[in-house]
Parts: sequence; C-alpha cells; structure tokens
Amino acid sequence: MGQDPAVLFYTSDFLSGTILMTDDEVGKYIKLLCLQHQLYPDHIPPDHMMSICKNIDSKIIKKFVTDKQGEYYNKRMEYEIKRRINFCNSRSNNRLKKKHMKNTCKTYEKHMIQHMENENENRNRTRNEAENENEKAEKIYSLYPRHVGKKAAIKSILKTLKEIDYESLMVRVNNYAESVKGADMQFIPHPATWFNQGRYNDPIEHQITKSRNVQKSVSKEYLQNLMNTELD
Repeated sequence: MGQDPAVLFYTSDFLSGTILMTDDEVGKYIKLLCLQHQLYPDHIPPDHMMSICKNIDSKIIKKFVTDKQGEYYNKRMEYEIKRRINFCNSRSNNRLKKKHMKNTCKTYEKHMIQHMENENENRNRTRNEAENENEKAEKIYSLYPRHVGKKAAIKSILKTLKEIDYESLMVRVNNYAESVKGADMQFIPHPATWFNQGRYNDPIEHQITKSRNVQKSVSKEYLQNLMNTELD
C-alpha cells in the first residue's frame, strides 16, 4: 500500500476530463484513481477494474492503460504520484543536511509546506498551459457536429476559450450537436463560423429554426431552378 496519504489533485483538469461522464461514472473513476494511488508501485488488477467498472466498454476504462502484466493505471495519476515522491525525498534529503532542523524532521516530513506545493503546481501549469488549451480545443472540435476547416476551427475555439470557460462551452456545443442530429451537414455552419459569430450564446431553438429556414430556402431555390431547366 502507498505510504504517502496524499497526492496533488487538479480539480479543473478533472472536471474538464469528466464533463461528459454521468455522476455514476465519475464516482467510479475517482474511486479507481484513489485505488491506484494506494496500490502504488503496483497497478490495478483486471478483476478489481471490472468489479468497479462492470463492463469492458465503459468510458472509465478508456482513461487507463495496461502495463506488461496486464494491470491498469492512469498515466496522469502515475506521473503525479512519482512527482510527489521525488519532491518529498528531495525535501527530506535537504533537511538531513541541516543540523538545526534535526529535531523537527519527523514533524516536517508529515506535512509539506503549502507554499512549496503551490509553487510546484504553478510551474507545472505554466509549462503545460498551451498544451492543455490545445487539448481542450481538440475535444470541443471533435464534439462539434461538422468537421471541416479544422485549423481555422481550432484557432476560433482557442479564442472563444478566453471568453467562456471550457466546461460551459463543452455543454453548449454538446447541446447544439444533440439538437441537429440527423440534419443535412450542408445546413450546419462550419465550426470556425459558429464560434467566431458567438452562436454558442444563441438559444438552441433559435439555431434550429435558422438552420431549418436555410434548408427550406435552399430547397425552394433548387426546385425553382429545376422547373426553369425543364421549361427551357
């Protein structure tokens, strides 16, 4: 079992990674992450995984990879566990070199100084900020119902994320995608257009009506052209 009772947990990253999960799936996922932390350096056996996930097609299982023994682990959790261990070992070694801290070592080892954790977290966030934003944009793009002009779309999404938080935008894009299921792709705006024009702020009903009006207009024009061709 893991000796360290704690590990850094990034709530924003967790929320963005589970935004499309049900409450039940989120509960199972956090339970597995805690289990992985406590089993370290070992990983989660397949029977434990299935006992919690219930089926192999679960969204939760896709958050994990397998090692050479076929046991499961989450890469991000593995990274944070090792980072915590390295930090604690480094602090412990530094304290042993200072005679005046000899009497406070035991107490100091039990509690990591808060400002050091914050500084460590901020450095990590700064280093990965651009990568994380691009990953979020990719997820939003994949959720949008029409996949064209990806480069322009990603640029528009990144700009939009400066105006609206990731979780809210994911929900709005998902709602829009659900509302136009089965619609002809030619009547769904290019993603860059949709985001640049701020249509994520429009009520779903308004967007559906607008899409249907465009479709009717195009269909009417097509029929008129067809009739003119036949008359000629």
